[in-house]
Amino acid sequence: MARLTKGGELAKTIIASLRKQAPLALKSKRCAFLLDGRSNESSRFVDLKARVADELGIVCMNMDLANVNRVDALNLIRRLNDDSSIAGIVLQLPLPISLPTSELLDAVDPSKDIDCLGAKNLSEFLRFGEQARFVPCAAAIVLHIIDESGVDLTQVRSVVLGRGDDHLVAVPTLYALTSRKAPVALIDPKSEAAEDLVRDADVIIAAGLRSSAFPVEWIKPNAVIIDFGAHYVEGKLVGDAPDNAIQRAAIITPVPGGVGPLIPVFLFRNFFSAVSDKP
Repeated sequence: MARLTKGGELAKTIIASLRKQAPLALKSKRCAFLLDGRSNESSRFVDLKARVADELGIVCMNMDLANVNRVDALNLIRRLNDDSSIAGIVLQLPLPISLPTSELLDAVDPSKDIDCLGAKNLSEFLRFGEQARFVPCAAAIVLHIIDESGVDLTQVRSVVLGRGDDHLVAVPTLYALTSRKAPVALIDPKSEAAEDLVRDADVIIAAGLRSSAFPVEWIKPNAVIIDFGAHYVEGKLVGDAPDNAIQRAAIITPVPGGVGPLIPVFLFRNFFSAVSDKP
């Protein structure tokens, strides 16, 4: 039976540590969230992040892009870039389909891109790993859970189940593991090679493609599974891993309650870094 790694418990410890490290300039800086206000899911995620921000003494502001065109959205981002009181700008995805997501992400000043989704910051992370100014939340979560588990990544095989165009989870996680000298592969679970790679993996990162992305028989006994999936199946929130994965894994992040509570924590760790870098 696997040990459940509950993100809420880890988050409390990290929040307590961050409070002690709060930058002196924190009170004069704010974080801006830009979102599709018509999306209940986006609004819910922003609300969850705002609760953590409140615990850390961070002032947040929400800006609705639901009825904003491309030009106005770009102008809004430019104003936020120029506002010295704004230390972090977060585009809550998905944005309205009428807006060019990649263009808007890249328009954010890299020094304020605390989600690390703009091309410049992502490239910096891919080049420098954990030494980069900002570490993508998914990468930070994976490395933290691995560190807590005591697994030596250089001595085990890891696999990331995801797509090569996923810059939110799959690609940052791949490079995070690579930066630790881990033997790791990125593979779509639909590919022919997926079964052999998963069966041989001691660490499985499920990047959120779909529910039951791989069968339980593929899971190596005592594997570590970090599950970023979040899918509603018959009204129930489930991850990528099969329901009975807990019977074979040594450590697994449950869904819900696994990686989710850690996302805002590491987002605001980047915010603290952004504030510390600014006068």
